[in-house]
Amino acid sequence: MSGGNPVNHIDPYGLYELAPGVPAPSSGVHEVLICIDTCTGDEVLVTATTNGHTSGAHAENKAADFIPPKSCSSDKATACALECRAAYVQDEYKYPSPKSSGDHIHMQTRPGGTPEQRKNGGGATGTGRYPNPGPSKNL
Repeated sequence: MSGGNPVNHIDPYGLYELAPGVPAPSSGVHEVLICIDTCTGDEVLVTATTNGHTSGAHAENKAADFIPPKSCSSDKATACALECRAAYVQDEYKYPSPKSSGDHIHMQTRPGGTPEQRKNGGGATGTGRYPNPGPSKNL
């Protein structure tokens, strides 16, 4: 895959691919996605950033949904996202959220949960509804 367009500053390093209509991610999400590309060994396809979202981490430009390369299991992609310092990751192949539009991995750069939970030091971290898969090299 080659979806980057360095001339237009969309993925200036030519790594992950943005699906049509998906806005460029924030710099923090961008850094995590570059790391995930390296960890998985190939480009991921980013299917959502802020597009169509009115609340939560996506609307704050602190999240992305992606499809891992065909050669990478969802377990490895989840582990890669965690190793790349995503604060929260959910394998929606196995554990889709109520509003899920299809199979993907959700990652975000801030803990999950409500603003009140996060204000009080809570909120979800790690993986959502999925046991920690361990280091990616062991998958």
